[in-house]
Amino acid sequence: MLALLPITAAHAAPTGKELQAAWEVHADALTEHGRVPVPSLSAEQWDDVSSGDVVRWRQEIEGAVDGAVGVGWLPYANEHIWVGALDDVHNHLADGLTEVWLEGTSPGHKVLYQHYDVPAPFADRHWVVVVEHNPDLYEATDGVVWERVWDLDERGSKALSDVPEDTIDNPDESLWTPVNQGGWTLVPAGEGAIVVYQVRSDIGGNVPDELVVRFAMTSLGQMVDHLSQLASGVEEHYVGDHFLITRPDLQELPTY
Repeated sequence: MLALLPITAAHAAPTGKELQAAWEVHADALTEHGRVPVPSLSAEQWDDVSSGDVVRWRQEIEGAVDGAVGVGWLPYANEHIWVGALDDVHNHLADGLTEVWLEGTSPGHKVLYQHYDVPAPFADRHWVVVVEHNPDLYEATDGVVWERVWDLDERGSKALSDVPEDTIDNPDESLWTPVNQGGWTLVPAGEGAIVVYQVRSDIGGNVPDELVVRFAMTSLGQMVDHLSQLASGVEEHYVGDHFLITRPDLQELPTY
């Protein structure tokens, strides 16, 4: 388990029982309408989340690459976390990562080319993912549960034909990642939200799947922590003529 940013007394987390109760209210809807597997935590694990930890575990999937799941609690409303995560202006890219929006992108549905510059002697990696809101889960929970998911473009590597020329140097030397999917789910609890982050990937080449899964496991806490940092600054930068971000039902969230 990895610690989150310190939670101030003014934003004390709900107890483990309160977190569990908030989750279980929507458990059926999450199972029926969620786009990623629904985690099940023990009472002890909910206590760990309440104390500020990110509970994480390896998700074994028969016949497929294993995934990594992390669950934490952040002292921010859904809207703050959502805007922080979707704001491509203020959410700085990782070093070595290039992103380009492709044709077919619309509110709630992003077609995204990503290229990662991997240090030698390994080959660079690239992929095209479709990142989507989940309006069905939002509607089924009367607007309470918010979810954003991604998966490789169903066209596979053929989607690379939509990438503008000269986006990167030597694209033919980059390897396509055969698996790249995941999502994050927000469930309000107390004066904040339960955050579930899931990822499953196979980066291809000679890199063992086991190494990829282990790396994903170690980065779960960092990802939730990053969401916390983004959410904390939303009211300062999501203002004025900032481009508008939509809720899962595609309605625009007004600026502050």
